[in-house]
Amino acid sequence: MKPSPRPATLPLKLTPSPLPYHLILALAIAVITLLTFKPILQYDFVNWDDDATIQKNQYLHRWDKEHLKAMFTNNVNGNYNPLTILSFAIDVHWLGYDIEKGGQPFHRGNWILHTANAVIVFFLLLALRLPGWAAFFGALLFGIHPMRVESVAWVTERKDVLFGFFYLLCLLIYARTLESPRRWLWYGIMILLAILSGLSKIQAVSLPLSMLAIDYLLARKFDLKLLIVKLPFFFISLAIGLIGVMMLRDTKVLDSGNLYSLPERLVTGSYTLAIYLLKWLWPYEMSPLYAYTHPMPGKYYLGIPMAIAFFAIMGWLYKKGHRPILFGLLFFFVNIIFMLQVLSAGQGLLADRFTYMAYLGLFYVSAWTLHQLYLAKPTAKYFIVGISGLYAVALLGATRAYMPIWKNGETLWTHAMKINPQAQTPYNNRGNYHQDHHQYEQAIGDFNKSLAIKEDGKIYNDRGVAQFYLNKLDKALEDFNKGIALNPDYGPLYVSRGSIYGAKNQFPEALADFNRGIELDSTQEKAYLNRGLLHYLQGHYELAIKDHSSRIRLLPGEAETYHQRAMCYNLLNMPDKALPDLNKAASLDKRNFGPIYAERAKTYLMLGLKEAAKADAAKAQSMGQQLDASILMQLQ
Repeated sequence: MKPSPRPATLPLKLTPSPLPYHLILALAIAVITLLTFKPILQYDFVNWDDDATIQKNQYLHRWDKEHLKAMFTNNVNGNYNPLTILSFAIDVHWLGYDIEKGGQPFHRGNWILHTANAVIVFFLLLALRLPGWAAFFGALLFGIHPMRVESVAWVTERKDVLFGFFYLLCLLIYARTLESPRRWLWYGIMILLAILSGLSKIQAVSLPLSMLAIDYLLARKFDLKLLIVKLPFFFISLAIGLIGVMMLRDTKVLDSGNLYSLPERLVTGSYTLAIYLLKWLWPYEMSPLYAYTHPMPGKYYLGIPMAIAFFAIMGWLYKKGHRPILFGLLFFFVNIIFMLQVLSAGQGLLADRFTYMAYLGLFYVSAWTLHQLYLAKPTAKYFIVGISGLYAVALLGATRAYMPIWKNGETLWTHAMKINPQAQTPYNNRGNYHQDHHQYEQAIGDFNKSLAIKEDGKIYNDRGVAQFYLNKLDKALEDFNKGIALNPDYGPLYVSRGSIYGAKNQFPEALADFNRGIELDSTQEKAYLNRGLLHYLQGHYELAIKDHSSRIRLLPGEAETYHQRAMCYNLLNMPDKALPDLNKAASLDKRNFGPIYAERAKTYLMLGLKEAAKADAAKAQSMGQQLDASILMQLQ
């Protein structure tokens, strides 16, 4: 007769406690999590994907069938997360958040969703056989751990907390209702949640694997029926995964960090696995970017024995029947395996945000281990609780200390430079931040440092733009020529150089560069703006109208483009077409731009609407705009 397994290694029985007790603990988790991350409500956007995802995202301009369809049929910055983009559209069109006023209100969604996730984790841990106080500890770690900061404080990572919300709800239902009499109703809800989670972030593909880990923990019998139940979830994961990979491949994101060979990438996969395990216990040297270095550092090979030890421990736990700890490690592994960068997708070797769901398994291990110590050493229970409390306080302090780097692009990239001073990206991005804020000398300083690390045509373009705004046209031209020599297929360089030629009245050279830039990259709205202005100066108004129309398709929220197109229509004696453009420009005008109203006054006169022309003329003058003498005479 075989001996029975040790009771401590079995899942704890689900023993319900009084509901008010659990509600009080859940409320405490919510309050602590909310207070921990409250400072992010004052943070701005950062110039790292926030621009492409929100600030310059054409799908957020209008709430209509066309734009809603586009959200679900296109990628944004190489990522297919339409539900996340939809949530930003709701922020803009339903909640009235103004993108141009900064990112502060957009942080509210991340803040609330993460708090909700921490509460769901509490009830999920209860369903996974942890007692109330241990589930509280595990959920608290989920809520306040420093590795949460990137997912919560970075607006773009709404996709983390949103996919996590649906993912965790699905797992909670799965853990509690598989044997329910109304299981088919709950089953349908779970399928819906799985789809919503997948449409929020591709990382949700691990959901059916997490379900299998829960089956193991709860000692459910592995049979055909249990596997058939998972089939729709595997199908959803496969579909979302294939769509996501195709989007990444189309935008060449999969190759953007590919500095290493496949064997080397297997080494880095082992290394990142080890680093994630270490940062679970104490997150050290945290950064928004853990850049690749070439050649590959020798320390990466230390990950191989650590990874081997990790799998050996899991094998030993399985052999001994230690379900709770093995469950935690399995849950961590199935949720991190796709994020180990073996495919080298992205600029970083690893990322804090990749652990958002995976660490739930490790927090389970922490909570279960603490509970076992509590049971094994009842005389030391106050000491155990005290130490765990101090650990939680230390983590909370580390979270609050790290969080301020996400205030804006300058603080973000200044911190990244300190962690990895040899990486180019922080200098590039801080330079772009300074450029966006018209701090051109500081921008040039950062671009100089980046170019000292490695010459790159794109950086020459950025530095040249800063030189252009400082009216150093010859230096700017020199930078654009150097950039084209290094990156002859980078379209923005030609558009930038064309602007220099235009400023020097070298119109044929400018036109040739604008044409080449658009040929290489037809999505450059500035290229159409500049070429349209060039056509306007040369009296080619029909061509200018075509370019302004192209820019409007790419950037429909710019008042000046409608104004420029209306001027061309008027010069072609087509005021009936100019008026709708000027009405649109006026509706979009947020800076009291007098020329719009002066042009509309002119248009009304051409249409014989004198009273309307007088009203617009008065408005233009109130904005400091001088009117042509011919218009003033007609208004008398």
